[in-house]
Amino acid sequence: MTTNTQTLPKRLPFFPPFYRQAAVTAALAGWADWLFFGHNIGITFAIFLAVLAAAVTMVNRVQVEPVQLVKAVSILGLALLPSVENLSYLSAGLGLAGIVSFVLILHRQFRQTLLAALHRVAKFIVRAPVRLPFDVCSVHKAAKRRNAAHNQRLGVSVWIVPIGFSLVFLMLFSNANPLIEKWLTEIDVSQLTDNFNGWRIVFWVVAILLCWPFIRFKAGRKWVVGPVVPNTMPAALEPDRHDLFGEPAIFRSLLLFNLLFVLQIGLDATYLLGGAELPDGMTYAQYAHRGAYPLICTALLAAAFVLFATRPGSQSEHSTRVRTLILAWTAQNVILVLFSIQRLGLYIEAYALTYWRYAAFIWMGLVLIGLVLIVAKLLRARSNRWLIEMNLITLLAVLYVTSFVNVASVIAHYNVARSLGDGDHRLDANYLNELGIYAIPAMDRVGTSSKSPRIDGRRHTNNLSSKRALVTARNRLAQSVSWQKQDWRLWSLRRYRLQRYLDTAGLTRVPNSASSPER
Repeated sequence: MTTNTQTLPKRLPFFPPFYRQAAVTAALAGWADWLFFGHNIGITFAIFLAVLAAAVTMVNRVQVEPVQLVKAVSILGLALLPSVENLSYLSAGLGLAGIVSFVLILHRQFRQTLLAALHRVAKFIVRAPVRLPFDVCSVHKAAKRRNAAHNQRLGVSVWIVPIGFSLVFLMLFSNANPLIEKWLTEIDVSQLTDNFNGWRIVFWVVAILLCWPFIRFKAGRKWVVGPVVPNTMPAALEPDRHDLFGEPAIFRSLLLFNLLFVLQIGLDATYLLGGAELPDGMTYAQYAHRGAYPLICTALLAAAFVLFATRPGSQSEHSTRVRTLILAWTAQNVILVLFSIQRLGLYIEAYALTYWRYAAFIWMGLVLIGLVLIVAKLLRARSNRWLIEMNLITLLAVLYVTSFVNVASVIAHYNVARSLGDGDHRLDANYLNELGIYAIPAMDRVGTSSKSPRIDGRRHTNNLSSKRALVTARNRLAQSVSWQKQDWRLWSLRRYRLQRYLDTAGLTRVPNSASSPER
């Protein structure tokens, strides 16, 4: 028997009921927060289940026979009585089974036999915590079957990615820039943050996940939101599968990102280039340290976003306005990485060079090259595969070249030269010793220098706080090289060059008694 689609009743809009149910679920979570969070649980358990049952009845507008309604209310009342008497694990379980049975009866899903009814109740309870994520995905799919273009432009989902990523960038910028942090801290959110700590947020998430299956009941059947029309669109013209990352959402995201990055670049230029006065208690070294790593995180996140925004087959890949904004945003990321390198240089100048800071320079250089490659990809219309391959080639080349660099020697010589310079910089002698045998030539520069650097070594286990102690540590390292010389398995060109240096400079040195006293 065929059904004439023209005689079908006009269906109600899909999204308004969904949003109404979502609002009621959030209200129930707030009600649960007021009843349970930070309080002992007693009669409030039964009260909450009673309110939940009333919300289920009103939101879903169920229509059942009076006999079935009396049956549902009676079962719920009997199930809640033990909780009214005394709340225990057993009475709570009975109350939970009662509210599930109430919902199943209202939706005509309750079975007459006891085993079948218990199976249905257990199945509902097991599936309840994971219902919300699947329902959200189903809503998006159903909405796109009805009218994808309309929902892409008017739906709330197109703002999820722009606002979400913008908040992430704003958080990173607040860590990198004290002025943005000051603006954010001036917002009076103390009461909100006091009320919503980590555990309270977890409570809200759990409450929403548990309340949602009752408010939006699903009886194991697929939603039908309208006649399904076969897709006859060409593959090249199909809309994006996920309107969360569709062309309208990408465009809105890039608009917000460009505005945020213009703000950050302007502030960095004001402080790093313009010499503006920093907030009280903030030095330029601290400013540089706070900004170097968060800004690299923003650049990496931006690169990942660009790759996804220009993925093959997406509408945004061929959108002129999106490509223009991506080019502008990538250029701003390049400027931010250059500022990050400058920040790191200022920090190293103030606090010396370490392995991690040396690696950070290389990492920033790789990020900078990656951003330049993104610009080349967009201008030359290359694929994401080309971009990934070029980045891998760059990474391998950098790693290969770096493998020939004596990093320990570079760090040691830089820190020693910095301490012997005109500035009032301390030398971390213990870290110099921890660099190992390849720091010996740099240690010799300290021992033979007519200038005595300010040595800072008291905060470590080895109290290398003077020239004499540093020379003694140097001799121990040199002796270890001599002992290891007997094992041919340890031979290398780098170790061979060090051995030749020790043969020329002397295996041991006598501490200069005339050197300056400990500082």
